[in-house]
Amino acid sequence: MIVDFSDKINQYGLKIIFSNAEESNILTQKTIVSMSQIHSTNIELINNKQLVYSNVDGIFSCNKNYALQVKTADCLPIFFIHEHEDIFGVIHAGWKGLKNGIISKSTNLLSSHINDLSEITAVSYTHLTLPTKRIV
Repeated sequence: MIVDFSDKINQYGLKIIFSNAEESNILTQKTIVSMSQIHSTNIELINNKQLVYSNVDGIFSCNKNYALQVKTADCLPIFFIHEHEDIFGVIHAGWKGLKNGIISKSTNLLSSHINDLSEITAVSYTHLTLPTKRIV
């Protein structure tokens, strides 16, 4: 099952797709980048060298050719999209990460790349229905 929530952000040239399938033909032109999540506050701005980031719970990119993947069960996926710049990202927000500041670490990373955080849209959806989420 694939659910496309792109109309919720209706700009930026990005899509938010929830899926319980590992692969989708909607992503055939994207490189999927994922995380080995550990319920931490570790985040990374991804580069061209890795497709799986270990020991992180958030990945951000400036490359719209990447599809960023997060897996959740009882944790929240939170997507960040900038109105004008190319930077976007997703975090795996469990209770430990939220308690220890994963959102503030994410906004600090974004602040180091953009001038105005008010131009960031953050999106989260019900997290118990579909286990795999991607921003493409």
